[in-house]
Formats: sequence, C-alpha cells, structure tokens
Amino acid sequence: MPFAAWIALEGLLHLHHPGFLHYQHDPWLGFSAHIPLWHHNTETGRYELAKSHGYAFEPTGFSYHKSEDTFRIFCLGGSTVQGRPYGHLSAFPAWMKIWLEKAYPRKTFEIINVGGVSYASYRLVPILKECLAHQPDLIILCTGHNEFLENRSYDPRGMGNDDVGPWMEWSSRSKVFEAFTALTQHALPTRKPLPRLGAKVQAMLDFERGLEQYHRNEAWASEVETHFRDNVQTMIRQCQAGHVPMLLLNPCFNLKDSPPFKSEHRPDWTPEQATAWSQLISSAREHLQEDPDESIHQLSLATSMDPRFARTWYDLGKLLFGKARWQEAKACFQRALEEDVCPLRIRNKMRQSLEAMAQTEGVPMLDLQSLAEAHTPWGVTGESFLVDHVHPSISGHQIIAQTLAAQIALDFLPRPRQWPSTQEIESLFADHYQKLPPSYLAEGLQRLENLRAWTQGKADGPVLESGLSHRNGL
Repeated sequence: MPFAAWIALEGLLHLHHPGFLHYQHDPWLGFSAHIPLWHHNTETGRYELAKSHGYAFEPTGFSYHKSEDTFRIFCLGGSTVQGRPYGHLSAFPAWMKIWLEKAYPRKTFEIINVGGVSYASYRLVPILKECLAHQPDLIILCTGHNEFLENRSYDPRGMGNDDVGPWMEWSSRSKVFEAFTALTQHALPTRKPLPRLGAKVQAMLDFERGLEQYHRNEAWASEVETHFRDNVQTMIRQCQAGHVPMLLLNPCFNLKDSPPFKSEHRPDWTPEQATAWSQLISSAREHLQEDPDESIHQLSLATSMDPRFARTWYDLGKLLFGKARWQEAKACFQRALEEDVCPLRIRNKMRQSLEAMAQTEGVPMLDLQSLAEAHTPWGVTGESFLVDHVHPSISGHQIIAQTLAAQIALDFLPRPRQWPSTQEIESLFADHYQKLPPSYLAEGLQRLENLRAWTQGKADGPVLESGLSHRNGL
C-alpha cells in the first residue's frame, strides 16, 4: 500500500510539476551575494548589462517589451560562448542570428550572449533563474571547462559520494524525494555552514603563481565533477519548471595542439624510479630525429612506469600523430587531458554526465567536439578549429552557429519556407565580418597572448592567500 501511494504521488508530481520542486538551494556552496545581471534602462527601453558585471560579460541586452513576433534565446556559458579571445560580435550567437534572420525574415530574433569569463556551472544557476524571468523561448547551455578554476572546499559528509547504490540513485531522481527535500530544506537548519564564494569570480590562475596551487587530489576532483552534474541537472529542471525548452551543448576542446598545463608524477614515485624514467625520456629525445619509432618505444615505456604524468602522454601522442597513427595519437592526447593536474578542458566523466542527463531528461544536445572533429583533418581537434585549448576560431564559431541554427529551425520553430543557401550565408557572414571594428581582430590577438600567459601561471595578480592550496587540485 505505501508503495502504491508513492507511485500515485510520483505520477501526480510529474504531471503537474509544481514550482516548489525546483528550489534554488545549492547543497554544496553559497554566494556572498547575487547582483542582477541586467537593469532596465527606461531611456532606451531595454534591459542592459549592469556595470558591476562588465569584468566578465560583454555589454549585450534585449528589449523591455517583447513583441509577439520575437523569438528570444539566451546563450549561457563561459568565455567560449562569449567568443574569447575576440568578443561577442564573432561568437556563435551572433552568426546564428544572421542565419535565422535570413531563414525567417518576418520574425525578430533576440539572441543574448550570456557567456561569462571563467564562469562555472554553479555561477550559471542563479543567472539562468534571472534569464527565465525574461520570457525566453529557448535556453542554450554550454558549460564544463571552468569547473576547476575557483578554490573551494566541500563538506566531506556532503554529497560528493558517488557510491550511493541503486536505491539512492533512483530516489535522487524521484519527484517525491525531490519534493520532500524542497519542503524540508528551509525548515531544517544546515548541519554545517556552507563554503561561500564572492559575487565576483576569483580564478586561481588570476593570482600570482596560481598554477603552483594545483596538485592532484582525487577526492576533491570527484566532488567537483558531481557538483557539476548536479548544477546542470538543476538548470535542466529549472527550464522544465518554467516550460522553456533547453538545448544542451557538450563543449569542444583542443587535443592535438594543447599540451597539458601541469603534470605531476604518481604519489608513490621513488628517486630510483625518477632516475630510470628520466633516462627513458632522454633516450626518446636522442632518437627523435633518426629513429622516431624508437622514441615512441621509449616514451611508451615511460608511460608504463608512470601513467599519471600527463606530459609524457601528450609527447607520445605527437610522435604517433607524426607517424599517421591517428587513433592511437588521439587516445594519448585524451589521456594527457585526463591526467592534467590543472584541468582547463572538460574531462570525459563530465562529458558523459552531460550525455546521460540529456538522454534521461529528454533534452536535445549537440556535441560540439564531434562537430569539431568532423571539420578537422583525421578527426583529431587542433588549431584548425580552435585558437587555443578551448576557444573556437571565428570560422569554428561560424560552423557551430550554422549547425545550431539549423537544429533550432528543425526542433523549435516552424520549418522555414526556404532554407538559406550556402552562398547566401557565406555572403552574409562576409558582410558582418567586414563590419567588425578596425581594432577588433588586433585586440583579440593580444587577448589571446594574455590568455596563453594566464594558462601558464604568469598572471600578475596578487599573491593567492596562504592556506588554501591544500583544498584544490586533482
């Protein structure tokens, strides 16, 4: 009888989807404040970006009064959505708007770029809540690269435990379980004060010698990945509660031309092993020109000795790629990414979480990595699609935009009377490109150089406070 009542209540909650199910409490951490992203400018009749957010967001906005023929899309994510190292004028939302306006000349498209520099999923949750209050017709979410940027700790008794068993895994997806959690969340005191982050992003790499703060910490990494999964699921369900469709993007990243940012030997590394490993590395370098096959052999032995040292996997991948062993090289590049102690690219477990949630929650998803591979020689992503470790080139953004716009036309809008031809889109894109400000590309290239220095730990910010580094890392 109790089980039958549970099933009946489960069906009722699924049917009516009451708003209290989607409470905004984050059981992992809190924020000192949330400053609204937009303010209403009564003179222009538009919502405009608040000046306090200008450090992270581009000055995009949208009309206060939404007309009946307007289709409004909010694109949420990090700097890849924003269009770094350039800007929002050459990011995929801008190119997507051009495509859709050509396909639907009688509609007005407001495509708002909500890409925040260094913004991780937990900072996007309150941003999405704000977006949902502004009559969106579609939410596009692309997140996953920035989860390891900010220093934070988790309650060891908290939710960072994946070994919960099938019953708890099922219960956590139950609407009854969710309703109980939502209704008791505000009634019961928190057992321990949550870690709090400031309203402004403080990436560790923004600080002097920030790269030195990264060390391998498997338990912390697992908590970060689980927190990421919970954040994305929260945003999916926020959209479901507001009856707003979502399109989820699995981010793309550079494998071939982006070495790992920090490598560390395995924790049980001995001086004797270090000496033997160094000899293998030296031997690989000596044979590099005359006998690359021997170099491959030596590096393979080195990876066997220490499979946790990321850079060796990357160097091995480079040699295999040079021998046209594409798939073996790709596997080595991916392993280098997974072992990177400073993970600035989405890890495979997080990509799998996105795929699983999209399938479970019925959310359409576009895998940008697969798209990038389809437009990359031999299917190994590199500088032909991305300008650095994660940011697509302008042409890469154009490819993403055309694919996204076509999917939106198929899934979220009536079919256009006539699909834009390739020649028409290329002409419109060329016109837009020519209208970019004269300094736009030069400033982007300078920003790219600064970004590369940042990833190498060469930021000139203040020294990171002592006592924090033990909490972060992989």
